[in-house]
Amino acid sequence: MKPFRTFTSALLAVAAVSAIAPTYAEDADQVPFEEVRALIRLHLANTSDEELNDAAVKGLIDQLKPHVMVGEMNQTVQGSTNGLVAKSSRFRRDFGYLRMTTVTEGLDQAIRSAVEELLREAPLKGLVLDLRFATGDNYAAAAAAAGLFAEGERVMLKVGDKVHSGSGGNEAILIPVMVLVNKATAGAAEAFAASLKSMKAGLLVGAATAGRATLFETFTLSNGTSLRIATQPVRLADDTAIPRSGLSPDIAVEIDEADERKYLDDPYWVAPGDGNGGATSSPRRVTEADLVRQRREGIPLEQIIEDRAESSERRLVTDPVLARGLDLLKALTVVQSWKRE
Repeated sequence: MKPFRTFTSALLAVAAVSAIAPTYAEDADQVPFEEVRALIRLHLANTSDEELNDAAVKGLIDQLKPHVMVGEMNQTVQGSTNGLVAKSSRFRRDFGYLRMTTVTEGLDQAIRSAVEELLREAPLKGLVLDLRFATGDNYAAAAAAAGLFAEGERVMLKVGDKVHSGSGGNEAILIPVMVLVNKATAGAAEAFAASLKSMKAGLLVGAATAGRATLFETFTLSNGTSLRIATQPVRLADDTAIPRSGLSPDIAVEIDEADERKYLDDPYWVAPGDGNGGATSSPRRVTEADLVRQRREGIPLEQIIEDRAESSERRLVTDPVLARGLDLLKALTVVQSWKRE
């Protein structure tokens, strides 16, 4: 924590520009600050220098978010790896799905365990990593998690003077991967996604990320408030900086944030007014038709239920981002089968 001296003129300048920028953004760099400040001070009734300075500080910080923020950085979660993978499931039988909410120490072990658990059920032809709304500030953990998808050890990330590597060892995960991201994918979660994209291990699907993959330095203001400033970008193995504007998805899918949160809880959720309707019974329930087919065709009942569940899921996955990722995995599976033939 370093002391940080008060400054007002620069803050006021940015605040004045910020106030005008929404309407005259293209001329913002030409705004005569001193003239604007003098006019505001002279004509805006009952306004003090203290109020102008306060507005300037708030305007500056607001304009520079998320690269300048007030308050302490969220503490990295430590401890058990249980729960680091918030959700693990299968879609369309062949594709695994893992959802993460934070990138922290032990995530690589949690991903490895979740994938092994899925493989105990049946082989996987592809994997969806859902990093929507995921955050974190542990870049070593991001590199370790990305390393699972690489053959041999390799540099993943460079943060300040530290170099973080990762390795999948003899059990690297080499199946096609789709990484779901959105504007709330931030920090180490962005770095994880960027590493996968950089080494061509996965495609990004969704919306541009938050642009917070950076090294923050914390300063203490004279009133005791902490001010965090992004001082150094996080870089990939080839020294490319993860952009402040965020990662651009390979496949863009626009979706309302409130709806997206509902889809995370229930990928089959149907928005009011869509008129798609949902299944009235579980696709896993044994029906009379299943029993008739079993007797007629001699197919194991478990296989009949699996077939029906797969068909039902294809109809009912309404999360547009997840659905797009699954469609891409299916397309890659088909292309790979052509190559084998």
